[in-house]
Amino acid sequence: MRAIILATMLVAAPAAAAEQFDLVCTADKEEQRYRVDLASGEYCFGVCERIMKIGEVTSGMITLYDDKPTPPYNITSYNRINRLNGDWEWYNHDPSYTTTQDVRGSCKRAEFTGLGASKRRF
Repeated sequence: MRAIILATMLVAAPAAAAEQFDLVCTADKEEQRYRVDLASGEYCFGVCERIMKIGEVTSGMITLYDDKPTPPYNITSYNRINRLNGDWEWYNHDPSYTTTQDVRGSCKRAEFTGLGASKRRF
């Protein structure tokens, strides 16, 4: 019985590690660290004051969020990481402002530093 429990724990540990990781994303003058838990479908960034739901995960893309334009503000905003090559796109356009944020860079996987159990979830 102990052998079965030990074998189950050894198999489950790498699987969990594959589902939980940090992403260190960099672009020209931008750097952001995301803590990602695919198993729970949650992520946070920076000092992780807020834990948020991941928008969508596919075999090729992690979309942290994808806000489509809706009246009256018509803001377009998304943040996504290509799982195959690490490409990072962080975009935000608010028609009421004259600037658009369009960050393009790359992300590298890092050791999972946790989401923080006491943080607020959104």
